[in-house]
Amino acid sequence: MGGTSVSKGVNPILTAIPGLAGTYTNPTMTLNAGGQITQISNGTSGTGGSSGVSQLEAGTGISLSPASGTGTVTITATNTNTGSVTSISIVDNSTAPIYAASGVPISTAGTMTLTLGTQTANTFLAGPTSGTNAQPKFRPINAADLFPGASSSSTTFVQTGGLSQTYTIPPSANFIEVVCIGGGGGGGSGGLVASGANTGGGGGGGAGGGVSVVIFRASDLRALGTTVTITFGTTTGVGGTAITGAAANGAPGNQGSSVTFGGLIWAYGGSPGLGGGDGTGSGGGGSNSSGIGNVGQGTAGGNGGAGGAAAAGAALATGAGYIATAYGPTGGGGGSGMTTTPAPTAAAAGGSAGSTPLISLVGGPAGTSGSAGTQGSSSLGPAPASGGGGGAGSTSAQGGAGAPGGDYGGGGGGGAAGLTTHGSGAGGRGGYAACIVAAW
Repeated sequence: MGGTSVSKGVNPILTAIPGLAGTYTNPTMTLNAGGQITQISNGTSGTGGSSGVSQLEAGTGISLSPASGTGTVTITATNTNTGSVTSISIVDNSTAPIYAASGVPISTAGTMTLTLGTQTANTFLAGPTSGTNAQPKFRPINAADLFPGASSSSTTFVQTGGLSQTYTIPPSANFIEVVCIGGGGGGGSGGLVASGANTGGGGGGGAGGGVSVVIFRASDLRALGTTVTITFGTTTGVGGTAITGAAANGAPGNQGSSVTFGGLIWAYGGSPGLGGGDGTGSGGGGSNSSGIGNVGQGTAGGNGGAGGAAAAGAALATGAGYIATAYGPTGGGGGSGMTTTPAPTAAAAGGSAGSTPLISLVGGPAGTSGSAGTQGSSSLGPAPASGGGGGAGSTSAQGGAGAPGGDYGGGGGGGAAGLTTHGSGAGGRGGYAACIVAAW
């Protein structure tokens, strides 16, 4: 360009602000600190027959040399602002902080590190379970997280409500969990012996019922209909009847009731305890672990005593059943026996029912002399019901009766042996069968 030449200082490129494009004659330009043309206008005609830039004007942040902006001009930036950071840090200001920062603060140079903090097992990062929106935090999973909008419900069907009962599938349910618990076996009654005869045996305790668990998709059940029939067995785990009159063996108890949820899941009842015999104690009931969807088995009842103390019902060992945390109801304790030769001798108390180590649930304790055993504890959670205690013997009264098993599925206690002048103890009833249905 003629007239005035331009040399650069710290801004090597001259560019126009958008909107200034066009053709100018002997233009007068204004530059900013970035070397951009911020203003431009037509100037006067140059001399010597040539045209070009006649003058430059300094904008903000630049200087011209010479200041007149004519001739050979040097453009220099005068904006030399500088700064520095003296300290920088980072903090997790969440309502429930999840990050831990290290390497902070930084005053000159360094590296900041963010690490997720440790959390309680079986929790996940999520918003609130209800109410208004809020910052997320680590919490246990909720049914609404898996199935938004679905409500949960639980219904318990017990055999005392009838052999056939109906469950209606909730229209909004996504899944149905069914837990069936077989009834406990009834305890056997004690044997009856005459004074001066041999020893009398106590009745055996009944076994606990089995436990079966299945989770269904509600849509699969609806394909079969809107309702499902829960059916219980005709046996009820009744204990063996007390014996009076002439010397005789004790009566066995009844098998515990089975239960099925529409034929899709089954749980079988516990075996009954045997009646006490002349000269020996009876055997306890055997455990039942079979069934569709079976996860836990009831334990065996204790043996009746043969002229002495009876055995306790079998306790449940950790990890029993097909799932380590699934436990079946426990069996009832055996009834005590007694010795009549050469003279009647009161026997020791009957055995206690079984217990589980899961949450230290203690079974029904044994009866004292001439009294019945104590009923086993009931349970609807992960802990099983316990069996009833066995009856205790007596030389001056009827033998103690075995106690009922705890609901649901605990084995009945065995009855104590007795003299013909007083009678033997009856076996305890097994805990009732049940079917618990939860929908969500």
